[in-house]
Amino acid sequence: MQVRLWSGKKKLSTSFRTTVSSITDETATVNISPTCSFAVGEPESIVVESVTSNVEIFSIEKVERFLKCLNCKKKIIQVSSSSVVHCDRCGHTMKTVRCLIRFCARVLVDTDKGSRITLKLFEDVLQKVIGDDICELNESEVATKLLL
Repeated sequence: MQVRLWSGKKKLSTSFRTTVSSITDETATVNISPTCSFAVGEPESIVVESVTSNVEIFSIEKVERFLKCLNCKKKIIQVSSSSVVHCDRCGHTMKTVRCLIRFCARVLVDTDKGSRITLKLFEDVLQKVIGDDICELNESEVATKLLL
């Protein structure tokens, strides 16, 4: 998990090292990786050996489906139904059908300690939690599967 400061508030998000176990009894086990960091002015580090927490998804703020650039692997910001898209980050233009479809979701979870935190789940975590091929689902189907 990563701890970041955004709009004056600390936010948690998943990273490539975050592992998520399958859902049992409407709770998910989130295993937090050993090193987390965030920066505001002076960089800070939070070292977490290993933390396991049972969480229940309280609500879903947003599920986003987007195209991934073939060159820089970043989210293509351009919203278009054309057959060609342009990546604003690296400047490459490519066919829409060749770009990979990716998902991310921002969810509010209840922890076992009685608090609520916001998590941003990327596709690798969503795939583990949902189990289905999420590229074949739309945003509302992903949200429904996360909540049920």
